[in-house]
Amino acid sequence: MLTRRSLFALPLVAAAQTPKNPGRIRVTDVKVVPLKLVKDVGAVEPAWNPGSQMAIRVGGGSFVEIHTSEGITGIGPGMDPALVPAVKAQLVGKDPFDTEQHMARLRYYAQGTSYRGAACVDIALWDVIGKVCGQPLYKLWGGAKEKVPAYASMIKLGTPEERAALAGRLAAEGWKAIKLRLHHETMREDLRTVELVRKAVGGRMVVMTDANQAQSNGNWQPGVLWDYKRALETARELHRMEVYWLEEPLPRFAWDQLSELNRNVDVPLAGGENNRLTHEFLEICKRDVYDILQPEGMVMEGVTALRK
Repeated sequence: MLTRRSLFALPLVAAAQTPKNPGRIRVTDVKVVPLKLVKDVGAVEPAWNPGSQMAIRVGGGSFVEIHTSEGITGIGPGMDPALVPAVKAQLVGKDPFDTEQHMARLRYYAQGTSYRGAACVDIALWDVIGKVCGQPLYKLWGGAKEKVPAYASMIKLGTPEERAALAGRLAAEGWKAIKLRLHHETMREDLRTVELVRKAVGGRMVVMTDANQAQSNGNWQPGVLWDYKRALETARELHRMEVYWLEEPLPRFAWDQLSELNRNVDVPLAGGENNRLTHEFLEICKRDVYDILQPEGMVMEGVTALRK
């Protein structure tokens, strides 16, 4: 059975292959491969979207395969199968190394939606490139770190007590950091969540927080909508509680308010995972909107855009 662990081990086998003629490698096919649904666990109320239900499954989904003339296959997240004909029309017969050209064309012919569009293809192309070169991408891009810190994050919306209990279990497993989503009706409940988690984990974990307000519009995302006053007061309290960052405290295009908020609080502000285009990040930097940028390759145009 193909599991998530075995799926991501597949590229390691292919990486050992040496292309016969890497100077003339060409894309020969593009496929979307479905994964077997092992178990339907049920549904939970996600912390970032109160009032809705999100299905939880083991397995399922899909991934993209880009096949090449040299027998090397690149793997990426699963895109919308409806895009396959357009992607094949743009890529088959082309050099997979020409990522800038490919993404410029896919932007118009097969962009798709966030998490299901051209970004999936771009990631698979870079997988081909890494395998041809026999190197991980961080090496190809000149990176020097072989390890990065990881943090745990909670999906299910729960009470402060439930979240504190879960945080204690995660700390016992060895996690060194945790991100808490703040979606209670009142600021008092949000702060109580942080307080109880702090009490449960002691000094064993760094605590970050996420307001998930970037997409809030009152229709798409139910639940509490933060205004500037709530963001300001919460940020000041979180700084007092030594929280590492506050993520997305206001809608993603509220740049004037975000910039003003950043000038008036000491806790670092983080965000950007819902901003899709490169020029948006340029504006974010010009206006000093966030202290910590969090571009999401699956929302942007893959890692080609992410590198910029």
